[in-house]
Amino acid sequence: MRFWKKRKTNEGPSASEWGVLVRSLLRRLLLPFCQPAYVFFFVVSMIIGATGIWVSIAEAWISTQGQTPPGSIWADPSVFKSILTFFAGLGSLSCIQVIVVEDKQKNLRALLSLLLITFIILAVVAALLENRGSGEGYPFLATGTALAIVTWWLANWDDEKYSQNSSLDPLGGDTETAPAGDTEGYAL
Repeated sequence: MRFWKKRKTNEGPSASEWGVLVRSLLRRLLLPFCQPAYVFFFVVSMIIGATGIWVSIAEAWISTQGQTPPGSIWADPSVFKSILTFFAGLGSLSCIQVIVVEDKQKNLRALLSLLLITFIILAVVAALLENRGSGEGYPFLATGTALAIVTWWLANWDDEKYSQNSSLDPLGGDTETAPAGDTEGYAL
């Protein structure tokens, strides 16, 4: 049943395609937590990227303060629409980024192609249900938003882009490499 472990063939051990996919997803999901620069970049990106949501929530809050009793900001259609466009845009663009950039792992590209279709379906279903009755589309909206944020995390992680160089690393490159040119004719 453990299809993700290495299997043996006549040509020697080779990794299962499922195992390669699961390991790649786990590496992309877990290793960025060890890089504070990536975590901070992620938080700032989510706050700035969701500016439309914050504006809609502020407008809804201001408009409900005059009501007695104050209404829910989540009942405001502009809040729903701003979250819907945020998750649909964030999730879809994250999927497209992996599909276009990833050239070695076709299984990861195929998974994100399927996820792209899922984002489109979630957005359409959420919009149709919310149009039918206030609050009915929020479960799909919450699912799509959480999935979009995780997809962005997976798509933008690059182990070299955010890693901090050690202060003990040489500044001029590899010290084991011989310098270019020769010292012929020079007295050392």
